[in-house]
Amino acid sequence: MKDILSKKESKIWNYIENVFATVANYYNYDYLKVLDEKIDVNGDFEEEWEKVYFINKKEFGIIAFNKDSEIIAEVISFAYRFLEELGLDVEVKLNIEQKDYPELISYLDYLDIDYVITNEKASYLFRISGDNEEELIKGDVTSNRVYFIGSIPSILTNLITENKLNTDSVDILVIAQTKEELLSAIPLVQSLRWSEIKCDLNNQSKPARINIIINEEDLKKGLITVRDNATNEEEKIDESVIIDYILSIL
Repeated sequence: MKDILSKKESKIWNYIENVFATVANYYNYDYLKVLDEKIDVNGDFEEEWEKVYFINKKEFGIIAFNKDSEIIAEVISFAYRFLEELGLDVEVKLNIEQKDYPELISYLDYLDIDYVITNEKASYLFRISGDNEEELIKGDVTSNRVYFIGSIPSILTNLITENKLNTDSVDILVIAQTKEELLSAIPLVQSLRWSEIKCDLNNQSKPARINIIINEEDLKKGLITVRDNATNEEEKIDESVIIDYILSIL
């Protein structure tokens, strides 16, 4: 892969890392900083670690220092849900003898994870591939831990090929023209961003789900116009509750 990515590739790469970190937080994994390009998942770790996730130059992964069936199921679930969150269509292959992992199979069925069982002569417990059958994530069990490692470039390629993401869109576009309108728009945009809403001001080159239109006549009445760009319906909302209203409809 080239050393410098395009604008679109860079946005998607950043999105992959952010989603992975978010899912890791949901599963209560601690962040492990990796200074090298690769990590030895079978190496020695401080005893304080229980469940960790890491992101390095081109790889990401998790390690759980426990190999009970419920933990193995959790690790597979983590990988599956992460790729599902990205919108990818994937296939999970378990390289096991079903009779050796009855509890794992039961847990995966309960978690509603689709899988196929193979019996390949290869050193892995599970692997997850995309539509083009390229491997995205591979996991295994060792003497005292279960882990998986994934390839960011492979996932990037799949997302671009399947055209799953529109990284140029925003949730909210705030439109204001005059000085008075901008005096209201600028703090509103800031508040929306601090509420974790992706928004922009007057940049109509990017599609938005919702337009917030600020004009001086409405401001005199304490109102702000909200337009749903999917239906073209407009509604005037009290300026004092605009943030709560936007959060309720997104």
